[in-house]
Amino acid sequence: MVGSDAAISSSCMLTMYWNTKLPNTAMPLAIKNSLPTGAATAWTSSFAKEFQSLNSVIIYRHNATENEFHDNSGVSLFFKPAALHKGNADGMTLRLSTPANGPVFMPRTESEKIPFSSREMPRILHRFSVEPDSDEAREMKKTIKECEEPAVKGEVMQCATSLESMIDFAKSTLQGKKIRAVSTETVAGETSCFQNYTVSGVEKVNEEGDGVMVCHKQSYGYAVFHCHKSETTDAFEVSLVGVNGAQVKAAAVCHKDTSGWNRNHLAFQVLKVKQGSEPVCHFHPENHVVWYAKNWETYIPNITF
Repeated sequence: MVGSDAAISSSCMLTMYWNTKLPNTAMPLAIKNSLPTGAATAWTSSFAKEFQSLNSVIIYRHNATENEFHDNSGVSLFFKPAALHKGNADGMTLRLSTPANGPVFMPRTESEKIPFSSREMPRILHRFSVEPDSDEAREMKKTIKECEEPAVKGEVMQCATSLESMIDFAKSTLQGKKIRAVSTETVAGETSCFQNYTVSGVEKVNEEGDGVMVCHKQSYGYAVFHCHKSETTDAFEVSLVGVNGAQVKAAAVCHKDTSGWNRNHLAFQVLKVKQGSEPVCHFHPENHVVWYAKNWETYIPNITF
């Protein structure tokens, strides 16, 4: 286990890299929660499966399973664009909080020394002391397999095995623009259980035509994010108020072209639409990051204590 002093040093180094490369971009909570602290979450088999279940349903080439269709955690994320208006409460029974922050980032100098390939699974499992027949091993294999598959039509994709590589990928795909990153965050109250929400505000955040990049945190031995960028996606920050008074600022996206998705994707079954027929929207859980380009003036420094 990384000692607390080493973890703090790594966290400071990663924060410095962020501030150097993205000096006018506030660090979202999903990134902050993935910085090394010296007290990483225990990566148990139950955690690995629950963590991955929320991610698989948003991978657009994914073929929905029967279990996923009956799992409200994933089903409830999807909605049609018409739902994005103030006062709407229809179909807004959600749980956007994630079971735990999960694995933390390794500095790129360390992660690049570790193989990330299905051909190297025995070495990878040995490196993380994971039994080959365990649930953890199956989730790690699934993560790598999804990372090795080609991007869907109209997207560029990369699995970022470090924060530095995620930042560099964001800058290269959103090049020439000021970049911002957001994640779903609880503003006030308790959000760990399913409850009904009402939309209290909607803001489209990306510039028209610039596209959006989304990074989904994966189930793995350290922080790995599955990132993909599409020119036909719009990003929104949606303010939600729960029946218990909880307030959430949720990151959401709407995909205007789904023709390259798996025809059996969960979204099509939930919304009763056909592949490529109309836009599909969904919220992102707390451990996902939405990147977009936009011109703005506010500077919020990132400080690690």
